Amino acid sequence: MIENQNFDEQERIAKLKAKDVINQRGLTSYMNNTKWRNLVEAMNTKMPFKPFYDIKYLLEERDEGSYYSFEGIINYTGDWGDGCYYFKTDAEFFHIEWIRIHPILHVYNRQNLSYDVIDACDELEYFLNKYKIHYEIEKNNTYLIYGYKAG
Repeated sequence: MIENQNFDEQERIAKLKAKDVINQRGLTSYMNNTKWRNLVEAMNTKMPFKPFYDIKYLLEERDEGSYYSFEGIINYTGDWGDGCYYFKTDAEFFHIEWIRIHPILHVYNRQNLSYDVIDACDELEYFLNKYKIHYEIEKNNTYLIYGYKAG
């Protein structure tokens, strides 16, 4: 019980800090819990594979150079499931500033000694449009989804 109280208090403090960041930076919310849940569900169960992603939190300090570039061969998937603490509770969604999703997977073909490319851009766009999730397409077929954005 004490552990839960400590977690709840930590979460309350983190949420207050996040609200301060939102106000100081003049950010507008682009997502809600329903949209986040729909996105996570689609990535877990409706895509040909679970696409790799990079995520930025409101309270996280990151240099521009620390963001994943999604260049070259991406031959691994993202953890959108139970092993991922980012998506366990609705409280976690509140802290997401943005997520960048790369719906392209390279699978090594031993017979041809090369990589086959699985492109799930159309599937991702289908779900983003279905759930009315605003997105921007960046270089390398990377989809940027804002939890919060300035202006």
